[in-house]
Amino acid sequence: MTGGRTSISPNASVSLGSCARADSTLWTRRMDPRNTSSGTRSPHSKLSPLQNTWRALNDPTPGTKKFMPLLASLNRSACHVVYSASRSELDKCRGGGLGATISHTVFQPPSQPESRRRLQDWIVEKTWSGLSVHHSCLALHLIEHDDAASKSGSSTRSYDEVKFHSAEGEVSGRWMVLIEFAEPLGASFAKHGYLAKSFVLQLEAYDARNVQTCHYRLICAMNE
Repeated sequence: MTGGRTSISPNASVSLGSCARADSTLWTRRMDPRNTSSGTRSPHSKLSPLQNTWRALNDPTPGTKKFMPLLASLNRSACHVVYSASRSELDKCRGGGLGATISHTVFQPPSQPESRRRLQDWIVEKTWSGLSVHHSCLALHLIEHDDAASKSGSSTRSYDEVKFHSAEGEVSGRWMVLIEFAEPLGASFAKHGYLAKSFVLQLEAYDARNVQTCHYRLICAMNE
């Protein structure tokens, strides 16, 4: 699932899209190729990064116009990374390492601040230490949906032909946990189903609501 170290820097932002018609999960980081030419100064170099992003979104390339409509079946969610952990062996990896399956659990945390803290403390302090004893578990990430970031850019020309699906019962502030596994999806020896089910039962014991879990297999991987 990853290249190099599996963990994600806390406080980072990621964009996650779950495709309703394909067995895949996509992690994306955008880059505008028009601002990366060698030896020339970008005409928009005096603008802020946010201004450059909006300018690029309102001036889509032919490739963007061609492929963006293909994303119309996605549930799009930009997220804030709360916590991320991976196996210590992966610290030494260079050139990337690949997983095979990812467990994606979406839920609504408790509304009371104290209960939310208890749930987050359990995930951060207990969950990964329990999962990591299973050698097929590669990493765990706790992320929080950012509604404003998810909707940003949707009114620009790049999204003219794209209408993202809203997740059923979507509620602002939902949390997600991603668990990466080395084992193939559906393998007879796989433990991701059992481990994810156990995790969900414990989530509900901490008053998490509307818990939904899906498992995805890796289709392709790309390294920079």
